[in-house]
Amino acid sequence: MKPNISNNKTNKLVNEALNLQNAGKHTQALKIYDKLLKHSPNNSRLLFLLGSLYGQMGNFDKCITSLRKSIQINPNQVDANNFLAFAYEYSGKLEAALKSYNNTLQINPENETALLNKANILAKLNRNNEARMNYEQALNLYPNNPVLLNNFSAFLQLQEDYAAAEELVKRAITINPNYPQALSNLGNILIKQEKFSDAENYLLKAKALNPNLPEIYINLGFLYHNVAAFEKALENFDKAIELDPKNSTGHWYRTFTLLIIGKFDKAWEDYEYRFIHGDSKPSEYNYPKFDPTITDDKPVLITAEQAIGDQIMFASCLPDILSIQKHIVLECDKRLVPVFKRSFPTISVIQTGQFNKESIKTAFPDLSQQIPIGSLPRIFCRSLNSFPKNSPYLRANEENILKWKKRYQQLGNKPKVGISWQGGIKIEHNKRSMKLESWEQILKCECEFINLQYGQHVNEITAVSKMFNIHIHDWDDSNSLAEIDDFSAQVAALDLIISVGNTNVHLAGSLNIPTWCIIPQVPSWRWLSNGDSCLWYPSVKMYRQQMLHEWEPVLNNIAYDLKLFSLEYLNNE
Repeated sequence: MKPNISNNKTNKLVNEALNLQNAGKHTQALKIYDKLLKHSPNNSRLLFLLGSLYGQMGNFDKCITSLRKSIQINPNQVDANNFLAFAYEYSGKLEAALKSYNNTLQINPENETALLNKANILAKLNRNNEARMNYEQALNLYPNNPVLLNNFSAFLQLQEDYAAAEELVKRAITINPNYPQALSNLGNILIKQEKFSDAENYLLKAKALNPNLPEIYINLGFLYHNVAAFEKALENFDKAIELDPKNSTGHWYRTFTLLIIGKFDKAWEDYEYRFIHGDSKPSEYNYPKFDPTITDDKPVLITAEQAIGDQIMFASCLPDILSIQKHIVLECDKRLVPVFKRSFPTISVIQTGQFNKESIKTAFPDLSQQIPIGSLPRIFCRSLNSFPKNSPYLRANEENILKWKKRYQQLGNKPKVGISWQGGIKIEHNKRSMKLESWEQILKCECEFINLQYGQHVNEITAVSKMFNIHIHDWDDSNSLAEIDDFSAQVAALDLIISVGNTNVHLAGSLNIPTWCIIPQVPSWRWLSNGDSCLWYPSVKMYRQQMLHEWEPVLNNIAYDLKLFSLEYLNNE
């Protein structure tokens, strides 16, 4: 028999439970809600309150169950639909969260919470046009909501619309000058625009307002990394992780600082967060994770990830894994299959997308374990001294090498130097790339220059050739993006490569071709923060920028060294 509880007593118990809930005494509040629901199991209000309590307790399965039951009984509950959306979002069920916010907006089209959070969800789903439209709709209704302004600003920052992002977040700060999240966001936007001093001021103000907010320390770490203050960067990333050990963003950003200063033992552990924040996508195959202590005759699958240059670089670890594991199946970009097959004849090489998780079992029925290629250094490169010394480890096609050598011989007896002056995408492109005309002193050296630059640069090459009265050789049958196998032979036939950090450097280094790599003051982590040698490729020499955007001293040093290189080459002819 259900207990008979009067309405007055019910209200009193509900208030008592709410007070306990607000005081963090969740277990006691839960007992009261359970008692009340035994009497009124279909009370939508009680089910909502129980669901909210489960949400506060972090039990989102029970939270969702209670809220759904409450909404089923009474669909017109704005708070219940919004809380359900929040629970779905926190559980990673973004489409379900979006549906719940839409339900709220059907009840109340101007609900502030639903409008704001729907835009946030659309942004997380990469439905950027819809997200922008929803942010703008919300902003028209609530132009003075600082949280909305800050979130819209953060969205625009990810779209690299920094001017608009800065304008919005400054509006948020005008409304609420003591809003640490907005101050931190502004600092991050300014970092992206290389306004480092202003960024530091805003971030330190945010830190003073709330010294316990991990995102502030992450942004400070990002700032100090970008000005080459790597130890200060590390201190801030460590502080963010201390405040929130499960903060994946802190771990991911810390990765690059640890790697660039050579603290590989800890760095490779953080590098696994690339599957959450980086460009790497988890493999669809479902074999157990590779354990190097298990040595049997069953083949191990190495899965592909990231771009071609990364796959070439991480392939330097293949001789190491072959030393402990005889049978390897290697997945890689389709364009790398021929050169990888030639270079590692005992490895079964397959192209990305050739198999799915079922068909690969038919092709390789004995596969027992798997590992992403980017995780090989975690096993084999845990210190400076443990980096692979196997160079060259890739082999170009001999017939194609002869073809290119004959073509180069027709150019005369000067050294044949491949050049590349562009690399990276988005912000990285601006940091490491330059105009070809800035290479004037290099291009006037006694060399035959061969274009290795991928992309459409015919007009630039023509203009620079005319400007300096030189000739840069280029061939229509050379395609560095599509025909990697033939391009590797073209590179292998050269005497020297001069390039910014891009795929050309990885390919030349793997072939053990002398290469001069031009890198910015704060380069990609793989080139480390100092020194002129390269851990990954013994044949690569680093030419480092000393001041941001100041390439002239670096290019002048290369021109000087190239004159000596050319003179020695011609004397030996």
